[in-house]
Formats: sequence, C-alpha cells, structure tokens
Amino acid sequence: RDLTALSRREAQAYLPGSGLGELLERCEEPSFARDPAAEAEHTMGLAREVMARW
Repeated sequence: RDLTALSRREAQAYLPGSGLGELLERCEEPSFARDPAAEAEHTMGLAREVMARW
C-alpha cells in the first residue's frame, strides 16, 4: 500500500507500534530546540530505528 497520502494519525493506525506516527509527529512542527542541529540528528536516529523495524 502507498503510504505517502496518509496523515500521521492514519499511518499510526495502519502501522501501530511501528513508531511511524511518533516520528511523523516530530516532523510536523518546526523545532524550537536550543540546538536545532542536535534535534535534527536525534530525529534522524529515530527515523533509522523506525526504518530498521520494517
């Protein structure tokens, strides 16, 4: 199934426990972290973990 058109909530419901919904939630809003580069690196690490589970 093509997941590109799913919303975050739809993806989370379609793949519960995959971490995809949580990852997409982190990417929905801009980060106002004190260290945006570190925040981006952390998010990329989470993305790698989610993809490794697939």
